[in-house]
Amino acid sequence: MLRLSGAFPISEPARRSGAFVGPLPEFAELVVRNKATAFVFPGLDSYDGRVLRELYDYMPYLDEYFVQADEVARRRFGHPFLPLVHVASLADHDERLRRCPDLAQLGAFLSSVLLAEALQEKGVKPDVLMGYGSGELAALTTGGAFDVATGLDIIAQRVLALRAFPKDNGGMSALSCAAERVRDLLTALGASAVSIAAVDHPKRTVVSGPVAELARVEQEAARQGIPATRLEGVGYPFHSGALAAVADRLLVALRKLVFGAPRTQVYSPFDDIIYSSTTDFAQALSLHLVRPFDFRSAVSKLRDAGCECFVECGGEATLASSLRHSVSGERAVRLATLP
Repeated sequence: MLRLSGAFPISEPARRSGAFVGPLPEFAELVVRNKATAFVFPGLDSYDGRVLRELYDYMPYLDEYFVQADEVARRRFGHPFLPLVHVASLADHDERLRRCPDLAQLGAFLSSVLLAEALQEKGVKPDVLMGYGSGELAALTTGGAFDVATGLDIIAQRVLALRAFPKDNGGMSALSCAAERVRDLLTALGASAVSIAAVDHPKRTVVSGPVAELARVEQEAARQGIPATRLEGVGYPFHSGALAAVADRLLVALRKLVFGAPRTQVYSPFDDIIYSSTTDFAQALSLHLVRPFDFRSAVSKLRDAGCECFVECGGEATLASSLRHSVSGERAVRLATLP
């Protein structure tokens, strides 16, 4: 476990995500030094209000990020964001989220970006960045493909595009077994509307599909002695073809945004590529909604390339278990909290 110690310096000029001086490097394939460090960013369901508040208090020189989040939230959702870090109690915070649950996605993204900033200010430099699902937005922001304001707007546009899909008609379930066994189960059950969305590690596979079909899969899994858990708070069948129309809608919105070349290597588990100046980011990010990914294989690839330290930049330890299970003997390091 990695913890930050001491107060953050506020007298020095703040370094902004996306700011880079000098010629931009061009990445064609993954190349890292021996004993390299990878920053790994969890999905947008990793929000922790206490961590966000600590970041707000400890990094006042980056308060413009919170102002940008507030502007995006007001413009896109009709709700302010800043009260999440200004409220006097946890109960007030939770009430704000009850009124607009989508604020948590902005908070999760901002927490990840700020944690990565804090780590780098403390001398922990990443050789490569990787996101789990929607966590790729924070990875790309940290890598410099776009700034924080653009990342926040992408999240908001994603939320608005999803509103065209009937919420709670779909969902996701995690099965405690290998992907191969899940495929056999789905085939035997004839559950063609359910598909594998993510392979977290050798003993955890996530499936996506309609609620009724997920219930059938969970029942069959239980009959076979396979633990199955419905992902709480997930009301959409992410990483499946059911969201194709939503992806098309999001693509139209993202075409209006400006993207650039990353200054740090960003590896994508979706396409098994390193993002570069030739990447069509609007298309890639919209297709995340319908494409499955293999996080297990992605971690193994980074490890084989030379990464020996994996740092999870998120409010909760959502990826620690997957990191430990994916590579034996790996040092899965998590930033737990700020002192």
